Amino acid sequence: MERSHTVHKMKDGERQKVYDAESFAFEGSIYEASIGMFELRAVAARLCALQIWRRGGGGTIVVREARVDALRSSAHKSTSEIRIAAGQDSVATLAHEGAHLISSDGHGPEFRSRHVEVLRVLAGADASNKLREVYRGRGLGVGVGEVWHVEEPICRDVLAGLVGIGAAEVAKERMRRRVAGLLAKAQSTTEAEAESLRIKAFELAHNHGVVDALSWDVERSEKIIEREIFLGSGPYVAIRGGLLGALAGSQMCRVVWVATDGGRLVYLSGFEGDVARTRAMFLELDVAGRRAVGEVREVGNVVAFRRAWLGGYVAGITDALRGVAERAEESQGESGVSLVLVERGKLVDDYVKRRWGRIRSVSLSTPRGAAFSAGRTYGRERAFSGELGVGVLSLGAGGGV
Repeated sequence: MERSHTVHKMKDGERQKVYDAESFAFEGSIYEASIGMFELRAVAARLCALQIWRRGGGGTIVVREARVDALRSSAHKSTSEIRIAAGQDSVATLAHEGAHLISSDGHGPEFRSRHVEVLRVLAGADASNKLREVYRGRGLGVGVGEVWHVEEPICRDVLAGLVGIGAAEVAKERMRRRVAGLLAKAQSTTEAEAESLRIKAFELAHNHGVVDALSWDVERSEKIIEREIFLGSGPYVAIRGGLLGALAGSQMCRVVWVATDGGRLVYLSGFEGDVARTRAMFLELDVAGRRAVGEVREVGNVVAFRRAWLGGYVAGITDALRGVAERAEESQGESGVSLVLVERGKLVDDYVKRRWGRIRSVSLSTPRGAAFSAGRTYGRERAFSGELGVGVLSLGAGGGV
């Protein structure tokens, strides 16, 4: 795990040992999961407001995205700045980099002591104690310092929200939609066929643990919500927003872009489960694209080449989404899942109209050429490397989408 590097001049011989210890303690856990840059900034602001942080020498933390080709996050103590590399917008990264801002011995005992305590206030005693035990078990001493206590971990709600998001839940939701489609079709056919459809829906619901889908309708207990996703600024922000918009549309969600002093802020609206899936897919595909373009040999102007490549990448993902929708329409017919989803989309549209009023539409323009074509091919391959469901790209653990 390539966690970070801290800007300092002293020799840091224990850096790799600390990385290895963190990997052993948390790799693959919810502490390593992406939570989004907006959420990470909000968490950092709550940390900065604590007296124990200020008493420990901490100031206001500035959280920024690192360069698109950066492989590691970094902490800059002189400016209280943390730069987050693609895919490292996690609680674990914030704890690690935050500890660097209030220590001065690289990855030595003082850092490890601060690291354990920052993690305690962010994620709780269990995570903190585990990291301390791993450090000591590997012969990495933890300095003596103040024990930081809070009534409840700052990231408790954030971490709890990550527990249920994963491939298993996406598969269940796909089955819920299949059951819903069978029930919807049963409303517009002969009684004999309707009875057969209801029996099939009942069997699928019980066999796959989605009995709640038997009472599914567009106004079930699931509510429409709005979530903020901060995209920041830079030459690629519009393209990243285009990816988010395409994914949102596939899940019957809607996006509203707002320009702020700090960069582009997106409001994502939709039914709660649809918003969760959209956000999870965006985090994975956004990181995958930014990492992939960093490995491509550029031709000509680097920024122009990467804009074209990333634009093609988004187009490739969009192609895959369009193909999914077309196949679903063909297999389900006019009275199947598609009509149910369209109705959900109308409800979300009404919510957005009430919330925002009249909204101006924007279109994304991307230079074409060899870089665009290469990105588009990669985007299609990335999408089709996983199993595609009705309007849902499945989430693979480091593999296909």
